Amino acid sequence: MYERFEPSELVFVDREEYLEWMDKALKRCKERPVVLHLRGIGGIGKSSLLDYWTNTIDSTIRLDCQQYSEFYSRLNILAKGAVLRSVRLPRFDVLWQIRQRFVEGVEPVREEGREWAKEVVMAVPFIGSLATIGSAIQAVGTRVTPKLKGKYSSLGKWLQESLGKNHVERLLEILWKDPRHAEFLFLSALVEDLNSRKNVESPLVFLFDHFEYVDADSPHWRYSGRQIAETELWCQFLSSLFNCVGVMACRTSVREQPEITIEESELTELDRESCLELLDLRKVTDSELQERIVSVSGGNPFVIGTLCDMAESSSLSLASVESLRSDTLEEVRLKTWRKLFNEVRDLQELVNRAGLLPYFDRNVMNIIAPTMNTDQWARTVHLSFVKDRGDGTYVMHDLARELVVAELGDRFRILADEVAELLENAAEEQEDMKLLGLSLSVHGLHSPESALQEVLDITVTQSWRGQFRSALELLDSTWFGNVREQVIISAVKAPHLTGLDRVAEAEHLLNEAIDVLVGLVEEDPKSNMVYLGQCFNNYGFLLRRLKQPVEAEAMFERALQTAKELDPAIWRKNPYFRSVTWWYNSFLTDMHRLNEASAILRWDLDLMGRGTEVEIDARERVFTRNYLSFILLLTGRIEEAEADLRDVLETKTEDVNEVNSLAILGIVLRLTSRCEEAERVFRRSLELLRKWSERTEGIPLVQPTYALRHYGLALTLLGNYNKAEAHYKEALERARESVIDNPELYLPILSQVLNDFAVFCYEIRKYPEAGEYYEEALENYEKLSRNWPIVFGRYKAWTMSNYSILLRETGEEAKALKFYYKALDIAREIAVNYSEPVFHSHLLGQVLNNLGVLHRRMDKNDEAEKALREALAVRQSLAKKSPGVFLGSVATTLNNLGVVLSIANELPEAQEVFRKSLEIRRELAEKSPEMHRGRLGFVLNNLGNMHRLADEHSKAEECYQEALSILENLAGRAPSVYQPYLARIFSNLLLHHDQQAETEKADSVKRRLQELGTSDAAEQEVWIEEEDTEAGAFYNFSIV
Repeated sequence: MYERFEPSELVFVDREEYLEWMDKALKRCKERPVVLHLRGIGGIGKSSLLDYWTNTIDSTIRLDCQQYSEFYSRLNILAKGAVLRSVRLPRFDVLWQIRQRFVEGVEPVREEGREWAKEVVMAVPFIGSLATIGSAIQAVGTRVTPKLKGKYSSLGKWLQESLGKNHVERLLEILWKDPRHAEFLFLSALVEDLNSRKNVESPLVFLFDHFEYVDADSPHWRYSGRQIAETELWCQFLSSLFNCVGVMACRTSVREQPEITIEESELTELDRESCLELLDLRKVTDSELQERIVSVSGGNPFVIGTLCDMAESSSLSLASVESLRSDTLEEVRLKTWRKLFNEVRDLQELVNRAGLLPYFDRNVMNIIAPTMNTDQWARTVHLSFVKDRGDGTYVMHDLARELVVAELGDRFRILADEVAELLENAAEEQEDMKLLGLSLSVHGLHSPESALQEVLDITVTQSWRGQFRSALELLDSTWFGNVREQVIISAVKAPHLTGLDRVAEAEHLLNEAIDVLVGLVEEDPKSNMVYLGQCFNNYGFLLRRLKQPVEAEAMFERALQTAKELDPAIWRKNPYFRSVTWWYNSFLTDMHRLNEASAILRWDLDLMGRGTEVEIDARERVFTRNYLSFILLLTGRIEEAEADLRDVLETKTEDVNEVNSLAILGIVLRLTSRCEEAERVFRRSLELLRKWSERTEGIPLVQPTYALRHYGLALTLLGNYNKAEAHYKEALERARESVIDNPELYLPILSQVLNDFAVFCYEIRKYPEAGEYYEEALENYEKLSRNWPIVFGRYKAWTMSNYSILLRETGEEAKALKFYYKALDIAREIAVNYSEPVFHSHLLGQVLNNLGVLHRRMDKNDEAEKALREALAVRQSLAKKSPGVFLGSVATTLNNLGVVLSIANELPEAQEVFRKSLEIRRELAEKSPEMHRGRLGFVLNNLGNMHRLADEHSKAEECYQEALSILENLAGRAPSVYQPYLARIFSNLLLHHDQQAETEKADSVKRRLQELGTSDAAEQEVWIEEEDTEAGAFYNFSIV
């Protein structure tokens, strides 16, 4: 087979004019850069001329703009080409690796010949997403700046000259916030490296093939006071290089640019001598046949090459060539094409099938043409209109593909469907998304809208499963060949990139898509408005994730308005636009605007109920109902939320819906004191999430963290402290790993885990660990609440309240008081301004309750009573709305108020208050003994103290004994938690026995106290007050 191979330079005929053009350019470029524009119709030989230059000029760097369609992929090909020409890129390569890690979230790998800066790159975290990069960027800059010295000083100096002071921080800020600026920066770095090359006296030649595929219409960049498109950007690049020639080969003219001289030459048909030379090289030597071919082809290289292919495979007569003569070049091409496959029928079917594909390789051809043999494969890829792309794949010339479609006629659709089906089946069998992308590309040749819809449906299903990388692989291999569909495909990548925390890339794609779609909507609003709405929706989701509420709401509002203007059958058919009600609702929930959020969801459900031409996916209905259940929970309508969730869970989906339904139900059960069932539900949610994570790729480590912390809290409430601690530790480990990659994105969940684990550590008396976790959580919330106080202010207040309990316990009462007052200010503001979520008033009640306890411990009884009475009013109001959730907190504050009243010697009221608290606790302990029996013991202890102060000694002893029986049982299961309370009750019982002169009983109690490690009996009654901590926060829908 090899002996038949002919390198392209061996079959290239003299294009003297153009070769001389290049020779002169190579001489002139020593004085100034030379930019050439080679223009010509399709098939005229532009790529062949570039092939010749590639093979005859040592220092060429070639870029196929059709094969590499994105700016950064084009840039990387140029960089790789430079390295192959022994050009070192100390600035560009290090920047490239920083971008890979910081923006794309991938680990750079060492490439031969390229600068490798592991120590620099490893100092840059996988940021991926930043709400405000101030502190994070500064921290990274502090680590990276010292490393840009010595070996990497060229980059450090260049960045400092380009970006000024704090150049590393400025670089990262540009990479993140300003993608257009970043593109200029990378081009500039490449220019700087190329112009600083050691062998600068040797010219470089840059060959841009298929330059018509570079965008000439969208002026995304601003340069020298004007807006420029990508074509002009590359012209600026080429015109900035020392001792270089740049060639842009395309079918169209290139726009003139100020201050840049672009030399244009049109490639025309071959003259007679060149045609004859080409025919000689292709072994067509009969002089009469040569003359006839020259005459019929008009010197068109594509036609001549096809006739030579024909001559290689069969005899070619004068009559057969003459039969191709026509009035137009198009007709000659078509006749030649038909003639070729009349002569070489064994290749016709292979070429027809290959011509339906955007690209192919041997494996793909074996799938779509299983009977193809090795000889046929070799002959096919050797055809003049088949191009080797250099990466193991091949592509047919555009003209050849057009001729395939035209010649197939009525058979086109049948063959396309057959090829698409073969590829689809192979994709399923081999689990290969690239094959599926090729299948959809073929389907799109005759039914672009249908194929596009299929792409949307498949990739949105992948997103439900968390298969973001698979979705991107599919999208990258799908090609529809026109601007509209490719822009939509590009926009569909955005939510998957966001799912992988590559939000800078996602934002870049959405901006580009919106620019193009706005223009398309003006031309055809009916067909394109839905895709513009899709972009608005996905952009809103991204901005919400970036904690940019004003910008996010503007995008969501535009998306929702677009949906309302469209027929539901249109916008609901688009699964990426379909989610507008969910994401906007989630945003409004963050902003505490629950009525608005609920209205959007009910409008959505109403549309589903009316029915449309579009079949409603059951997952969509469940997702919407989950959101509504969550809002019902936040507004205190617990029974309705539970009923909806149980109804939804009748269908086992084992996807994100079931995980979320279980998580919300688990919260409902925990809040209503059904801890055993809550533990089972959270366990099931965690099992599903672990299973889901195992079978998907791209799930961030943080995802199971939500389930772990909720499950840890349920285990804590059941007294299973060892198991709870293990789950909290796993949650903390996962959260920390996630924050290493994306500090700002995952800082909220880390802070929630820190708060929850601190609460746990306090409960099991690990005070130093609790203090460390509280301090870290508060430091994080301080940063977060600066940027989005409406969301994170409440979390800061909860954590301050929790931490103050520890500070009070460890003797730092002044610091605790300071935190309580700060938390109280936040809680009052939230309760007044955002009253829709009932848990905002719950926050106020909790802070007041705990503040009252601190005042009492500081002997400020008047302040304590005032705070507790206000807390009681808040909590009683909440209990009227949701008794199952808030009655326990009413009992807590009643118990604390009873203590204050007892100390103030207001014993009748104290007794009534304790009675109410005891009544509630008994009722709750009956339903959920694990959660409420301990607190029942606390109330009984305090009631015993009150009876003793009232000289009701028998009643006092009765209360103490019942409290001891409860606490003895609990202390047996969790000694570190309950033994200190047990010791307090025994101490009170000892006072009682001493007061009654019951020596024998007193001695027995003393021995029990010694067993508990307490030798000194209290001199006065010991009260057990209840301070409420908040763990398992759930105030937005970020459960999974």
